Amino acid sequence: AFDEISETLTISGTGEISKYSNWNDIASAVTYVEIGNGITAVGEGAFNGFTALKEVYLAESVSELGADAFKECSKLAIVTALSDALSFSNAFLGNDSRLFFVAKAGSGAYTALKSAGFTVNGISTDKEKDGHKVLSFDGKTTIYKNLDYNYISNLITENSDAHYLYFDKITFDGIA
Repeated sequence: AFDEISETLTISGTGEISKYSNWNDIASAVTYVEIGNGITAVGEGAFNGFTALKEVYLAESVSELGADAFKECSKLAIVTALSDALSFSNAFLGNDSRLFFVAKAGSGAYTALKSAGFTVNGISTDKEKDGHKVLSFDGKTTIYKNLDYNYISNLITENSDAHYLYFDKITFDGIA
């Protein structure tokens, strides 16, 4: 489903997403892609050339990104990947140098992304304050000027039992 007002493409269902020719009509209008639980993989070149895309949210079931899945998405700045393990060889070629990831701290996906040289912001709910869970951002959380991101609100929804947010460090457009 594509919402023209929010410029959001929401994908639900099961299995792998493959390149879909009907997306060519909206490829230059989509700024946010939310891939829901049930989707297991994003196929080769599925979102190649989505030039307005700024953010991608991958639910926990998404464990594989095919080659060139998000190639030449020149404005892509943040990817939230909630899977415990993520395979992503050459999925992000030709993107903004500011691209960084949000992943579960200590997960296989977190480790793989870090090993590949990406900036990864680890999230967890292992801290407590006043007997309540804290949604913790233990890395560099970056908020870029003039870009609207959904990842914090989505993570709060995913972790609705957390009563507090905790940031070790927040960076605004590269300035701490």
